[in-house]
Amino acid sequence: MFDGPPSAPSPGLVGEALKFYETLSKENMATVAFAQESGAAVGSITFVDGGAIAEAGSPDDILGAPAGHACGCFCKPLESGSSDRCDPMSHGYDTGRLNLPFVGISTFAKAPYEPDWTRINADVAILGAPFDFGTQWRAGARFGPRSIREASTLFSFGHAGAYDHEDDVTYLADTRIVDLGDADIVHTDTLASHANIEAGVRAILGSGAMPVVLGGDHSVNIPCVAAFSDQEPIHVVQIDAHLDFVDERHGVRFGHGNPMRRAAERAWVSGLSQIGMRNVSSTAKEGYDDARRMGSDIVSVRQFRAMGIDAMLDRIPGGARYYVTIDIDGFDPSIAPGTGTPSHGGFLYYEILEFLDGLARRGAVVGIDLVEVAPDYDRSGATAILAAQLLLNLIGRIFAPNRPNVPADDGANLVT
Repeated sequence: MFDGPPSAPSPGLVGEALKFYETLSKENMATVAFAQESGAAVGSITFVDGGAIAEAGSPDDILGAPAGHACGCFCKPLESGSSDRCDPMSHGYDTGRLNLPFVGISTFAKAPYEPDWTRINADVAILGAPFDFGTQWRAGARFGPRSIREASTLFSFGHAGAYDHEDDVTYLADTRIVDLGDADIVHTDTLASHANIEAGVRAILGSGAMPVVLGGDHSVNIPCVAAFSDQEPIHVVQIDAHLDFVDERHGVRFGHGNPMRRAAERAWVSGLSQIGMRNVSSTAKEGYDDARRMGSDIVSVRQFRAMGIDAMLDRIPGGARYYVTIDIDGFDPSIAPGTGTPSHGGFLYYEILEFLDGLARRGAVVGIDLVEVAPDYDRSGATAILAAQLLLNLIGRIFAPNRPNVPADDGANLVT
């Protein structure tokens, strides 16, 4: 930052009152001048001889900050050199606002909010589905999307991407994420609420982005899977304590005990891998028999641990398109107490992260939902933090270099 404006700029910037200059690139001392009133980028300047202007250019010459730049922030461009995308973490250490996790609006990972579902331009689109009328015991998952978004800000510290020193990879550096807000929920009307969730997922798929849906109870998976009806077949991978394969109980077909049965009935679902089922289940023996007859591979936590992650991955069709549905009660309540139906003996964090990392290498993950976070049962917030951390790590691995979801050199993208 300079104490005051140097000598007058070249004619390319005449007419703009220059407020200050902020260095965006140390190479060639390239800087951006900002208009005094609006704060908008108005041109680039190169300084020599202790601050005298040697050259000035028009706004269109500024990499990453052309006129009308959608970001509207004092941010630097992505290292990839894209002229219309800014670094989503550029609020960080060097320039602009620090924007700590407890500051600002809690979109998912502080990603841009896009209220217009016809204008989605991203790799990943987050959709909240705050519906919990399908619960059979403790409600409260309607507050799950809000709590996961707030928890996700913990991982938005301002540096570009997220560096994993064990993998020696910076994840999420070039992954474009937008938050669409929530599907509209009509109280006591399951079908209308589910239809609104389905419309949101269809809008995401139509844009070419990958949908990530924050539940809500597990019934929100029903409209999510329904939205894939005009897509290529998907294989559903479920992490859960419960099978959720009830066909109908007292006329209820769309509650949180039914989603995997409804998924198995879909022509575009090629199969199901149901992982984590344990102890006393909400699904009777007949449901387990039906699930296996309809193509499910059912594995308990103890069976998963006995065979190991690689053997579990080998049971899942390779090269497929995977839809991942994660019920937070698949984890042990010692690390995820904030859920309506906790079940002891569940997974720990790294077991599932390493499994999902392998799944992302094995095929293309084309959709995700994470459900049943009920924050009022966990005043520590650890359950929501687990959900946010898992999602961000999974998204990072899905879009890591040399993974099936990452666009190839010819521009092809397996995410549809």
